Amino acid sequence: MNQTLGEGEVSILYAGPQVVRLQETQLAGIWRVQIQSDTEGLLSDLLEVADIPGLVRTTSFLGARDQAEQRGELPAGVFNAPSILVELNDKVLSYRSGDEAHVVNLTLLPQTEQDLAYLDERLGTGPMSILSRGYGNCRIIATELNRVWWVQHFNSEEKLIVNTLEVVDIPTAALAAQEDIEDSTERLAEILDALR
Repeated sequence: MNQTLGEGEVSILYAGPQVVRLQETQLAGIWRVQIQSDTEGLLSDLLEVADIPGLVRTTSFLGARDQAEQRGELPAGVFNAPSILVELNDKVLSYRSGDEAHVVNLTLLPQTEQDLAYLDERLGTGPMSILSRGYGNCRIIATELNRVWWVQHFNSEEKLIVNTLEVVDIPTAALAAQEDIEDSTERLAEILDALR
């Protein structure tokens, strides 16, 4: 089964109470979900058919804040980050599950290194990180601000080419397409029949 399914382009790591590794197989939309314990090793190993594993939808923002605070004086060199945080705070409050993504494209905005560091500090890092490998890498990190994802696309030389903050349930870059899931489901059924 391991040989047949292999590993696909998307890997997910959940750093919560237990370490959970989620790996898309070579069949798009077929996920290997492994729950591990420091003391007991592998606790669970299962396959899930979905655009993204259910664990990602249910745990990425557990305990997340609804507002990013801006306290005290701004550090030197911070110019645009405060207005971005105001925009994100507003969108987080108005966002409803299933709404279209609100994307802040940092690549198109004038940003200093201090702006980016300030955003990183104020948004924090949540427990879910997603890596999609294709023509280049796409790193998707849940922040500590509810439904805000930091999405970074890199070219084949690992140069950052698109840098966005997205208010959405799950960024599109992480999701398997429905038609791929349907094809993969049929192929999985054939594989399982052959292994029986």
